Amino acid sequence: MFREATNNSNSQISEIIGGVIDYAFYAGQALGLIYTLLCIVWVTYVIASIVTQIRNKRRLLSLMYQDYTCDYTNRLIMQKETIFRYVIFLVFLCFELSYCLNINIFGVVALGHKWTDIQIPIATNCSLNSNTFIGYVYDERFISILQNSISSFRDFSFSMMLWLFGASILHLSFAARNIIRVKILLIFILLGIVIYLLVIISVFIPYINIFGNIAQPFMDQISLFIVVYIAKKRFFPAMNSRVIDAYHLHSTNVYLQQKKLLKQYKVLVFVFLFTFEVYILKNIVFFNLYAITDSISNNPCWFHVTYHVSMFTIPDSTKQILNQISDYCFACIRLIDLVVYLNFILVNLNIMYVTAKKCFKRRFYDRERYRYQVCSNPLLS
Repeated sequence: MFREATNNSNSQISEIIGGVIDYAFYAGQALGLIYTLLCIVWVTYVIASIVTQIRNKRRLLSLMYQDYTCDYTNRLIMQKETIFRYVIFLVFLCFELSYCLNINIFGVVALGHKWTDIQIPIATNCSLNSNTFIGYVYDERFISILQNSISSFRDFSFSMMLWLFGASILHLSFAARNIIRVKILLIFILLGIVIYLLVIISVFIPYINIFGNIAQPFMDQISLFIVVYIAKKRFFPAMNSRVIDAYHLHSTNVYLQQKKLLKQYKVLVFVFLFTFEVYILKNIVFFNLYAITDSISNNPCWFHVTYHVSMFTIPDSTKQILNQISDYCFACIRLIDLVVYLNFILVNLNIMYVTAKKCFKRRFYDRERYRYQVCSNPLLS
């Protein structure tokens, strides 16, 4: 009687957890759609801005040949820096757009396809359920391969967003000191692409898939530490030196502008790093725990076949506990994803508001506004 009551209780809990996972999935798709639309707006805006800046550069070059009395060198350097900054931002946005698009594409594929679980034999005494973490990789049906590719490219896009955010503030730390280091930044970006491509390739190899998935969030955590180092040791000191220069060399108004800009950057960097960290910790704690518990409880024979580990069996009671843990972890993953999507949406909306406000002031009220020697970030200047 007690066992029957326990089974009923477990069944009710499983239904509740399943409902949470489903509703969080639908909410995530809705937020993903909003996020995608915002990214499309940003990409359009940045492309238009790059075209405008290239035209401005051409005008400067023509002025240099026509008017020999004025030195346009500094203005030309500023223009090159602005174009390069916009290009880095555009690449970041392309990965951001890829990230949120993959969220929606994955959802459309999941909702539009009726799943049927199959048993996938990998040895004479071992078969994997296609609806498990490890079995999912061995499933050779087109729809499974497509979803695996989408989710892997989504993770790659997120990782590159983090890395390019680091590249962006590294560039701004140089620009704040009137320096452009294109070669260093290109090497930095290329290094991130190579590292994360190697990680993603490991995810597609069945024998090491689980370890590749576990390793990726740890790699993301290392990347975040690198970004924090760049922000703390390079970017903020460089921006602070601009504030000091403005205090000693320019008017009170310019000093207050630079001080306000530094404060805005601190808030922006903190919000981005906080959001990245929440997503990374979600993967390190909940996703990895989900992958491990699901694999041990549902596919213990895989470890024996793949790595020749001694064959082990799990009691039904232990298996039930492990399955419940994996369900709880999966529900936490869905809920934390909602927080991350909402954070990114709010940040984008806030930056859009600030950008629109600045553009409006420039056009109608502030045409003669003092311009600092190095252009500020287009999102905040």
